[in-house]
Amino acid sequence: MIGWISASVILIVLLIVFSIKFKELGHKVKFWVFLIIILVLLGTVGYVYLASKPDLTTYSGFLSLGKSYFAWVGSLFGNMGSITGYAVQQDWGLNSTGLG
Repeated sequence: MIGWISASVILIVLLIVFSIKFKELGHKVKFWVFLIIILVLLGTVGYVYLASKPDLTTYSGFLSLGKSYFAWVGSLFGNMGSITGYAVQQDWGLNSTGLG
């Protein structure tokens, strides 16, 4: 638990430093994209951690979390491919019963 808190504090400090640097350079868009990517990454890793509950006090626990995370990401892309394939196969023409 303390590891997650310290990692979050470190990431927040890094985000503040990067925000100052990006604001100096005038790249607000890059900052917000970077911030969203970091938040999504933290959220997804946290979700996988809560779902699998590996022991992060050992090296094998970290490996287990990594394997679980990449398996989850792989299944996410597989599901997105299935949904896309289903949507492509649908008849998207006008419905003749809807016309007056």
